[in-house]
Amino acid sequence: MMNAPMIIHILAGGSSQRMGVDKRQLLLGGVVLPDWCRMTVESLDCHVNLIKEDLRKGHGPLGGVETGLMHSTNAFHLFLSCDMPFVSALTIKDLIAVIQDDQTITCMEGSGKRGFPLGLPGSLLPFVKNELDEGRRSLRSLFHHPEVTVLRWGKEDEVEAMNLNTQDEFDQAECWVRSGNLTPPVTFRRADLIKLP
Repeated sequence: MMNAPMIIHILAGGSSQRMGVDKRQLLLGGVVLPDWCRMTVESLDCHVNLIKEDLRKGHGPLGGVETGLMHSTNAFHLFLSCDMPFVSALTIKDLIAVIQDDQTITCMEGSGKRGFPLGLPGSLLPFVKNELDEGRRSLRSLFHHPEVTVLRWGKEDEVEAMNLNTQDEFDQAECWVRSGNLTPPVTFRRADLIKLP
């Protein structure tokens, strides 16, 4: 398998409160949301772990990160969210390279927000545990770490940052899939990622 020290986790354990239905069961273009991510990852021949339930229930996305870090002893971990189906294999491949080169927290910025996809070394498990123990559940708490690498999509590729939290966002994604005849795995990206200073 490519990049053996790396494992890729797909987070699918959220409560889906804003969507109103379990996002894991939603069909987008005839494919359930988690399978969009899984098929894209598998096109890279990477090891993938689907997280359906967090060890600490109700602890938000950071709880999912902790669950993934505790799942395996891999040196590096990349986290995808199942409600971001359009993240491309090329973006994942580029993120893997940056995570392994910089050996620190690496995140994407899209629509002015930092978050998933998110990578970090397994050695940061104690840092993540401490954040949760202190009551911090947001990914933003990770970005206070002294070493963070931030990458951004070019405007041509901002669809990759599309996060499907509401029915309106899901309807927009369905229109985009129909108009673009898009099916997983998503392999292309138009422009290079931008590494922020």
